[in-house]
Amino acid sequence: MVYGVSHDVALEEYQLRGTIGASYEEDDGWWWPPTGRTREFVTTFGLALPGARVSLKVFVILDTGNESGSPTVVIQRSV
Repeated sequence: MVYGVSHDVALEEYQLRGTIGASYEEDDGWWWPPTGRTREFVTTFGLALPGARVSLKVFVILDTGNESGSPTVVIQRSV
């Protein structure tokens, strides 16, 4: 997953958060630490079986502690 750049001067890091299934559930989410400033996350999380779906969001974390998430992206492994 490659995502757009944040131009906020207070940018601390990006995080990828996801849940298994076709809808994103904040309370059940997994998150991945930042991978630098490459704006790319690579994962096979939740996609081991044909037809499996995962719901992902990219979050921008500011040095103030504020954060904002992207719209949900649902990825489905081909059957």
